[in-house]
Amino acid sequence: MSGSAPTPHVRRAADVEYEPVELAEGLQKGVLLGEDQRTPNFDMRRFVLEPGARVPRHTNEVEHEQFVEHWYRNDADVQGSFLCVVPKGDDRITIHE
Repeated sequence: MSGSAPTPHVRRAADVEYEPVELAEGLQKGVLLGEDQRTPNFDMRRFVLEPGARVPRHTNEVEHEQFVEHWYRNDADVQGSFLCVVPKGDDRITIHE
């Protein structure tokens, strides 16, 4: 094997920028690892749900690795969040409600 070891990426939470996601009101997405970190295959995203926000039940065409079921609702009075690791490339989301 040739080449050098990959460089680890350290990101501070305060350095991650978030943007609204059209899929659901009160949902924002921050890219923890992505193009700026030159990840070759996957991006890691953190989604934040405001109190009362919900993401509809849906499917994706590309593989998703998540630590919760694949629909979300925040019934709490405080902000919630989840992480999502997805392969690079286009995806099509299909709502199932």
